[in-house]
Amino acid sequence: MKENSRILLLVEDDKVTALFETKMLEGHGFNVIIARSGEDAIEILKKRDDIDLVLMDIDLGDGMDGTVAARIILRDYDLPIVFLSSHTEPEIVMKTDRITSYGYVVKNTGETVLMASIKMAFRLFDAYRDIHRHKLEIEAANEELQAGNDEMVRSRNALEEHQNDLRKSEGKVRSIIENLPLGIHQYHLELDGRLVFEGANSAADRILGVDNSTFIGLTIEEAFPNLAGSEVPVRYAGACSEGTSWHTEQIVYEDDSIKGAFEVDAFQTGPRRMVAMFSDITARKVLEERMLEKEEKFKLFLEHSPIYVFFKDADIRAVALSRNFENFTGMPVEKMIGKTMDELFPSDMAKKMIEDDKKIFIEGKPFEVIEELDGRVYSTLKFPIYRKDDPYLLAGFTMDITESTRAKEALGRALEEKNALYMELQHRVKNSFFMIMSMIDLEIDQLADDDSRKVILETRNRIHSLSKIYDILHLTGEVKFVHLANYFEHLCLAIAESFHVQKKIITLELDLGDVIIDVKRAISMGLILNELFTNSLKYAFPAGRKGTIRVTLKRTGNEIFLEVSDDGVGFDDDVWGEVSGRLGHRLVKLLAQQVDGRLIHRCGKGAYFSITIPDEG
Repeated sequence: MKENSRILLLVEDDKVTALFETKMLEGHGFNVIIARSGEDAIEILKKRDDIDLVLMDIDLGDGMDGTVAARIILRDYDLPIVFLSSHTEPEIVMKTDRITSYGYVVKNTGETVLMASIKMAFRLFDAYRDIHRHKLEIEAANEELQAGNDEMVRSRNALEEHQNDLRKSEGKVRSIIENLPLGIHQYHLELDGRLVFEGANSAADRILGVDNSTFIGLTIEEAFPNLAGSEVPVRYAGACSEGTSWHTEQIVYEDDSIKGAFEVDAFQTGPRRMVAMFSDITARKVLEERMLEKEEKFKLFLEHSPIYVFFKDADIRAVALSRNFENFTGMPVEKMIGKTMDELFPSDMAKKMIEDDKKIFIEGKPFEVIEELDGRVYSTLKFPIYRKDDPYLLAGFTMDITESTRAKEALGRALEEKNALYMELQHRVKNSFFMIMSMIDLEIDQLADDDSRKVILETRNRIHSLSKIYDILHLTGEVKFVHLANYFEHLCLAIAESFHVQKKIITLELDLGDVIIDVKRAISMGLILNELFTNSLKYAFPAGRKGTIRVTLKRTGNEIFLEVSDDGVGFDDDVWGEVSGRLGHRLVKLLAQQVDGRLIHRCGKGAYFSITIPDEG
């Protein structure tokens, strides 16, 4: 996380080190000014009064060293100085301690230690300034006491008030530590090598569920027996004696499940002293474990899927493939990952694949294609996967339809048999859609995040609107045309069921005339209805508001008219402009263009959408 934009003066004679440290500090939001020597640092401070903190190296080449420069700076300026040096000798550390107590950080102990030291220096500086101010006020009060007995009572009261303020200021530093969300354990290393517990903040009590004050004065092994024999005491002792920082994650299992998990950072705070900062990451680790389980399920699906399943990135490279793709290429799936289509398929077929895939990324619409390879015929449905309204992956599945295609060609003149074969293909597609929706349902059950569940549910409903076409065609025996009234009624009821609509709260009014159109346009109209109907369910009736959603379908002259409206909270033109870039609204616009339709919307009380398309007979 970035800090506020404070200005740091980095005094470092080594250019490479200065560049590395500047980049790291700027990454945390600091503005950095570099001085190559102690003399340069003093000159910069003479010209600038906006420096907030000085990071001072000790060895600065041929000029004055960092300790001399620090003394001169502190003589003339009220600034926090943190020493950043490679020295770990006690006499050097003690020498800097006599100059300033804002911090001493050993180089290369890690970004976390440096950032923590800078934060603590700012906090100490603020606290010291408060203490100094109150000290001056107390001295002034004492001078007033000497002015006479008449002022004694008033001065005494003022002194008491200032003393209370001083105690509050001193308490601020303790309060910062006490109220940190991170647990803190403090240790010091005795000369005999024993690592002794010094104290903890309240967050440590809360996270561990114990009163850590009972451990003060005990060795780490006595206070926490479960750590005896582990690497923790050794690492903490190293932080005390050598200044070596340590980052680790400690996970406790019970019955093969995560009972607790902690992220720990240990670092030196002074000679033979260290702090261990830790946070509870149990929820994160449990989520990671669940994600691994989901990934394993997905891998098993790809391993045993009877259909060919694929995922590609924006560079049209394979990122995940079902195992049966080895039948296509004769190459192990593991070697296919990351390869382009040119590397996997014949050039003519690869060229057509790449053109189709790029079109999907550009237009954001599903695409179906029939392809041939080595005498086999395959049906492929591809669709984009979105992240923040932009497609970032392409997914799809391919079925081998060689046998059905050959059968249709052989029996092309027999319409009844051809239709039977076509119905079989539709049945397979329907089952494939059902398989995909079932897998999505399983994934939805695993998601804890409501926003993610909503996105996946919307994707499932879009797939359902496609699958319902094939379901109706299969039931009616039709191959080219769809009765929209039957299709739309089933679609609306299914969407309402997926949103658990209560009839007492939301009323559905369906006025669906007898309109028949071709399958291709029916799919587009179904997707449009899915988006508009879903939009009303999601946004029109917040907080249990009652209302009505109306869907009207009719033929007027040479046009087909679809209207979706509600009497919900509505929205104004500005809101429509903001949401029109979202996936659902983009799909509605694109699908309306695809069927040569005119899309109209009205804002205000309730939402109103209508689309009129040509009746092509």
